[in-house]
Amino acid sequence: MAATVGNNAADNGHLIEMADEVKKTTGVKPRRVLAEAGYKGEKNMAELERRKIRGYVAQGRESGSVGEAQTKAGGAATARMRKRLRDKRGRQRYRRRKALVEPAFG
Repeated sequence: MAATVGNNAADNGHLIEMADEVKKTTGVKPRRVLAEAGYKGEKNMAELERRKIRGYVAQGRESGSVGEAQTKAGGAATARMRKRLRDKRGRQRYRRRKALVEPAFG
């Protein structure tokens, strides 16, 4: 629905910008966003919630004490995102990202 090009390897600061680009392209605010872990971050999760956009943003594969500390430090919106990605519907929706995006890079 939208694409941009930048000279920064980190995606994190561009999630909301991409949602805005979708609206510019289609004329409609996105209802859902599927994104890889590069877009994670409390500010992004909170802004999606504020805009009433249902996010499915991977939170990485942290495990052990470091992952647990990051989960606790992430904030309330990040905790809600992690919970959404663990439920059946969340997993189903996020899985669609592989079919929609990854073949172009594979």
